Amino acid sequence: MDYRVLKEFIDNGSYREMKEVEYKLKVMKDSIRAYQENSNRKRMEWKKYGVVGKFIGFKRYSTDLQSIYEILENHGVIHLVLKVKWTKLTTEEQKKLFKFVVPSPPHLRFVHTCSKNSNEILIPQDIIQLNIDDCVREWKDLKCFFDRKIIQWNSIKKLTLVEMMRRHDTNVNFSFGKAAIIKTSPKISTTVVYKECGAQVIKNVGHIDHNKLIEYIAKGFVRKSEVNQFQKLIGIDLRYYLMEIRKEENSRQVIQNEKNHLSELSRMTYE
Repeated sequence: MDYRVLKEFIDNGSYREMKEVEYKLKVMKDSIRAYQENSNRKRMEWKKYGVVGKFIGFKRYSTDLQSIYEILENHGVIHLVLKVKWTKLTTEEQKKLFKFVVPSPPHLRFVHTCSKNSNEILIPQDIIQLNIDDCVREWKDLKCFFDRKIIQWNSIKKLTLVEMMRRHDTNVNFSFGKAAIIKTSPKISTTVVYKECGAQVIKNVGHIDHNKLIEYIAKGFVRKSEVNQFQKLIGIDLRYYLMEIRKEENSRQVIQNEKNHLSELSRMTYE
């Protein structure tokens, strides 16, 4: 294989079309969000199009992390709940731990020569002037088209990455843009860091894996009240989501399955 697949995707206008549709989707989503905000509706469904828009609040806390780390260490689970990023470790620590790292696969970065800023992409007046019903319908149609294009584009990037690695190219300049292989930081087990460098190192550079924290609370290793005392609610951030109803249902099922799993862990702990 060579770079013809990438070149064809650019030359036939697919890349430009994908980026323009991406921006149109953002404009339409912003328009739908504004309509929903003005309607004072936290959630709206357009059932005939299978689309739902909803605002979700995310609590923001001021957290005394070091106190929580002390609790986790006292209960013997600090290395099981915290994650450590390789780049946060000192050079000396990296040298000591290098033999334990797990390499992460590289990824491809592509920059189109003629890429336009979003404010340079003209949105047709017929989209701007759509009523809410037509806007939702058009958003869904374009979203389905965009999702297919993204799958195609990601496949082309993977093929291009493989070809560049085969040729030992790290950067390639084309007439239509530039492709570069981006190396990603290796992964390191927090348990290994804990054993080799001690608890203080992971307290200095680690961050809480909230899914693991919830899991070990459910298992009874840590009480939720112990953690909560070092968290102070300072605000709630509202985020807007626009999606197909079927995807919301799938997401809801995943969350319910996770709750059932945690309930089972809790039940087993106290049997």
